[in-house]
Amino acid sequence: VPGNVANATTFSFPVHYKLIEGGFSEEILSPEPVPALLEQTIAAGKELEQQGCRAIVGACGYWAQYQPEVAAALNVPCFLSSLMQIPMISRSLKPGQKVGIICADGDALVPTPALENCGVNDRSTVVIAGAQVLPQMQNINQDKGHFNNAKFEQELVDFSKQRANS
Repeated sequence: VPGNVANATTFSFPVHYKLIEGGFSEEILSPEPVPALLEQTIAAGKELEQQGCRAIVGACGYWAQYQPEVAAALNVPCFLSSLMQIPMISRSLKPGQKVGIICADGDALVPTPALENCGVNDRSTVVIAGAQVLPQMQNINQDKGHFNNAKFEQELVDFSKQRANS
Protein backbone atom coordinates (compact mmCIF):
# COMPACT_ATOMS: atom_id res chain seq x y z
CA VAL A 1 0.00 0.00 0.00
CA PRO A 2 1.56 3.37 -0.96
CA GLY A 3 2.38 5.29 2.21
CA ASN A 4 3.49 2.16 4.03
CA VAL A 5 7.20 1.88 4.76
CA ALA A 6 7.06 -1.60 3.21
CA ASN A 7 6.09 -0.15 -0.19
CA ALA A 8 8.92 1.28 -2.31
CA THR A 9 6.59 3.70 -4.11
CA THR A 10 6.24 5.56 -0.81
CA PHE A 11 9.70 7.02 -1.26
CA SER A 12 11.28 9.33 -3.83
CA PHE A 13 14.64 7.58 -3.43
CA PRO A 14 15.86 4.00 -3.87
CA VAL A 15 15.12 1.56 -1.07
CA HIS A 16 16.29 -1.98 -0.38
CA TYR A 17 14.15 -4.57 1.38
CA LYS A 18 15.09 -7.60 3.40
CA LEU A 19 12.38 -9.91 4.69
CA ILE A 20 13.05 -11.46 8.09
CA GLU A 21 12.00 -15.12 8.09
CA GLY A 22 9.72 -15.76 11.05
CA GLY A 23 9.23 -12.04 11.58
CA PHE A 24 5.50 -12.38 11.39
CA SER A 25 2.75 -12.36 13.93
CA GLU A 26 3.40 -15.17 16.37
CA GLU A 27 7.09 -14.46 16.88
CA ILE A 28 7.07 -10.68 16.56
CA LEU A 29 4.08 -10.44 18.94
CA SER A 30 5.80 -12.64 21.53
CA PRO A 31 6.10 -10.86 24.90
CA GLU A 32 9.61 -12.29 25.20
CA PRO A 33 12.32 -11.53 22.65
CA VAL A 34 12.96 -14.43 20.28
CA PRO A 35 16.77 -14.93 20.05
CA ALA A 36 16.63 -16.34 16.52
CA LEU A 37 14.62 -13.32 15.38
CA LEU A 38 17.20 -10.96 16.90
CA GLU A 39 20.05 -12.82 15.18
CA GLN A 40 18.24 -12.74 11.83
CA THR A 41 17.48 -9.04 12.22
CA ILE A 42 21.10 -8.18 12.94
CA ALA A 43 22.28 -10.33 10.02
CA ALA A 44 19.74 -8.68 7.71
CA GLY A 45 20.82 -5.23 8.88
CA LYS A 46 24.46 -6.05 8.19
CA GLU A 47 23.55 -7.36 4.75
CA LEU A 48 21.70 -4.11 3.99
CA GLU A 49 24.71 -2.14 5.22
CA GLN A 50 26.93 -4.09 2.81
CA GLN A 51 24.51 -3.18 0.00
CA GLY A 52 25.14 0.48 0.79
CA CYS A 53 22.07 1.32 2.85
CA ARG A 54 22.59 4.39 4.99
CA ALA A 55 19.74 3.74 7.42
CA ILE A 56 17.63 0.76 8.46
CA VAL A 57 13.88 1.18 9.02
CA GLY A 58 11.47 -1.45 10.30
CA ALA A 59 7.88 -1.85 9.14
CA CYS A 60 6.26 -2.92 12.42
CA GLY A 61 6.14 -1.24 15.81
CA TYR A 62 6.79 -4.52 17.63
CA TRP A 63 10.38 -4.54 16.31
CA ALA A 64 11.01 -2.04 19.12
CA GLN A 65 11.70 -5.03 21.32
CA TYR A 66 14.94 -5.51 19.36
CA GLN A 67 15.90 -1.84 18.87
CA PRO A 68 18.78 -1.50 21.39
CA GLU A 69 20.59 -4.66 20.36
CA VAL A 70 20.19 -4.13 16.62
CA ALA A 71 21.20 -0.45 16.79
CA ALA A 72 24.31 -1.42 18.78
CA ALA A 73 25.27 -4.07 16.22
CA LEU A 74 24.94 -1.89 13.11
CA ASN A 75 27.05 0.97 11.79
CA VAL A 76 24.15 2.95 10.30
CA PRO A 77 21.17 4.59 12.03
CA CYS A 78 18.47 2.07 12.86
CA PHE A 79 14.79 2.89 13.32
CA LEU A 80 13.05 -0.45 13.76
CA SER A 81 9.78 0.89 15.14
CA SER A 82 7.43 3.78 14.54
CA LEU A 83 7.12 3.90 18.34
CA MET A 84 10.41 5.82 18.28
CA GLN A 85 8.36 8.88 17.26
CA ILE A 86 6.43 8.96 20.55
CA PRO A 87 8.86 11.15 22.55
CA MET A 88 8.83 13.77 19.78
CA ILE A 89 5.03 13.67 19.50
CA SER A 90 4.64 13.89 23.29
CA ARG A 91 6.68 17.09 23.35
CA SER A 92 4.31 18.66 20.81
CA LEU A 93 1.21 18.12 22.98
CA LYS A 94 -0.32 20.25 25.70
CA PRO A 95 0.46 19.23 29.27
CA GLY A 96 -1.68 16.26 30.28
CA GLN A 97 -2.44 15.14 26.74
CA LYS A 98 -1.47 11.59 25.82
CA VAL A 99 -0.25 9.87 22.70
CA GLY A 100 -2.63 7.22 21.40
CA ILE A 101 -1.10 4.02 20.08
CA ILE A 102 -3.21 1.77 17.90
CA CYS A 103 -1.41 -1.52 17.53
CA ALA A 104 -1.98 -4.99 16.12
CA ASP A 105 -2.36 -6.54 19.58
CA GLY A 106 -2.46 -4.39 22.70
CA ASP A 107 -2.06 -7.39 24.97
CA ALA A 108 1.22 -8.25 23.24
CA LEU A 109 2.65 -4.72 23.47
CA VAL A 110 1.94 -3.98 27.13
CA PRO A 111 4.28 -6.52 28.81
CA THR A 112 7.29 -5.83 26.56
CA PRO A 113 10.04 -3.21 26.96
CA ALA A 114 9.17 -1.86 23.49
CA LEU A 115 8.06 1.57 24.71
CA GLU A 116 11.08 2.02 26.94
CA ASN A 117 13.36 0.90 24.10
CA CYS A 118 11.92 3.79 22.07
CA GLY A 119 12.38 6.45 24.75
CA VAL A 120 8.97 6.28 26.44
CA ASN A 121 9.94 6.19 30.10
CA ASP A 122 6.54 7.11 31.54
CA ARG A 123 3.77 4.85 30.31
CA SER A 124 1.14 7.16 31.79
CA THR A 125 1.80 9.47 28.80
CA VAL A 126 0.41 6.95 26.31
CA VAL A 127 -2.85 5.09 25.74
CA ILE A 128 -2.59 1.70 24.03
CA ALA A 129 -5.52 0.41 21.98
CA GLY A 130 -5.16 -3.06 20.51
CA ALA A 131 -6.85 -3.47 17.14
CA GLN A 132 -6.81 -7.27 17.32
CA VAL A 133 -10.62 -7.23 17.40
CA LEU A 134 -10.87 -5.84 13.87
CA PRO A 135 -11.59 -8.47 11.19
CA GLN A 136 -8.90 -7.27 8.79
CA MET A 137 -6.32 -7.05 11.60
CA GLN A 138 -7.18 -10.64 12.49
CA ASN A 139 -6.35 -11.62 8.91
CA ILE A 140 -2.95 -9.94 9.31
CA ASN A 141 -2.26 -11.26 12.82
CA GLN A 142 -3.17 -14.80 11.81
CA ASP A 143 -0.99 -14.63 8.67
CA LYS A 144 -3.91 -15.51 6.40
CA GLY A 145 -2.00 -13.98 3.50
CA HIS A 146 -4.65 -11.44 2.56
CA PHE A 147 -6.65 -8.51 3.81
CA ASN A 148 -8.90 -5.91 2.20
CA ASN A 149 -7.07 -2.60 2.45
CA ALA A 150 -10.18 -0.44 1.93
CA LYS A 151 -12.09 -2.33 4.63
CA PHE A 152 -9.06 -2.22 6.92
CA GLU A 153 -8.72 1.52 6.47
CA GLN A 154 -12.38 2.06 7.38
CA GLU A 155 -12.13 -0.30 10.36
CA LEU A 156 -9.12 1.66 11.63
CA VAL A 157 -10.83 5.03 11.14
CA ASP A 158 -13.93 3.84 13.03
CA PHE A 159 -11.79 2.23 15.75
CA SER A 160 -9.76 5.44 16.14
CA LYS A 161 -12.87 7.58 16.44
CA GLN A 162 -14.34 5.25 19.07
CA ARG A 163 -11.13 5.38 21.11
CA ALA A 164 -10.81 9.16 20.80
CA ASN A 165 -14.37 9.59 22.09
CA SER A 166 -14.04 7.21 25.03
